[in-house]
Amino acid sequence: IITIANQGDRDRAFTASNEFENAIPGNIRSAQFRMYLEFLDENMEGTESWLDSVAARNRGTVFDEIQVLDDHDNLMMAQGRLAEGREYHKKMASLQRNREDWEVLSQTSNRTRRIDSLSMVFDLEWERALLTGDRTKLQAAYTILESEIEAAGGIEEDNEGPRAWFAMVFASTGDMEKASFWREEHRAYHAKSGEENTPWGRMVDAYVDTKNGGDPDEGIRLIQKATEDMGCASSGCWSRLMGEIEESRGNVGAAIDYYEHGVDGYRFFKLRQDEGVIALDNFKLGALNEQLGNTDEAIRRYTYMAERWKNADNDLQPQVAEAHRRIETLLDRKAQEQN
Repeated sequence: IITIANQGDRDRAFTASNEFENAIPGNIRSAQFRMYLEFLDENMEGTESWLDSVAARNRGTVFDEIQVLDDHDNLMMAQGRLAEGREYHKKMASLQRNREDWEVLSQTSNRTRRIDSLSMVFDLEWERALLTGDRTKLQAAYTILESEIEAAGGIEEDNEGPRAWFAMVFASTGDMEKASFWREEHRAYHAKSGEENTPWGRMVDAYVDTKNGGDPDEGIRLIQKATEDMGCASSGCWSRLMGEIEESRGNVGAAIDYYEHGVDGYRFFKLRQDEGVIALDNFKLGALNEQLGNTDEAIRRYTYMAERWKNADNDLQPQVAEAHRRIETLLDRKAQEQN
């Protein structure tokens, strides 16, 4: 089902999903697969219904319970319902803190339950900062997390992940001072360890370097290669980074191509990758198409964003109102041109 969906064959994917459900009624995975397909079909009610079915079919596995809560959070974020998503995230963080394998983890790492919990809060605030543009809570979460990491003796010497993660978080939210610091920490880690950089790490490095004035063509080439090595380039993963680079240097047509590849890609785990940015990037596509005079496409993109976020939190409603304003302006312009 995953392979068929990622090939873009919607009808075959749904047929296979129905066959799976009929063959093993009540199986948690069949409900989970159908949930992801419903999201690809833009059916929010169907997605939520099947997600409830996933929760009902869980037999007490903590990892499945965490995943259900995470998917609930993802679904709320996709619709701009951040406050509701936050409640699911809190429950997920509580379960994560009480995982039974923590005793094993503590023997091999200086991670603490508190660091793990604070990392989840930091990630939560990053996702929301991308949508609201407000970095206040993100910065507060980082300050607390950084203090806890220092108290635990710093990031483990053999742990690459946090360095690249911090660099990506701050670069994507416009704090290039911190992004540059963690980019250098990431470089120093690989220089010292001699380990080959991961595709994810190479992508982050290229993104930060480009935003710091590096060659945009080289940055895009490296990001594209990294996503290919991650195996997700064809479905549009991280293409919004390349869209951002092209947009920043005024290449509107190329930016549109990259943003479209990200929001329109038919990929199985799109729900997990959405996190609200699909609505946001549709607004970007509306604005970019408006610049090019593609009025109908601009209206379509603004409309998609306004519809997706129609029940969004108050913090996001100004963006929805702006989408409606632009739609009305473009409709008036069309009417005048036709008269």
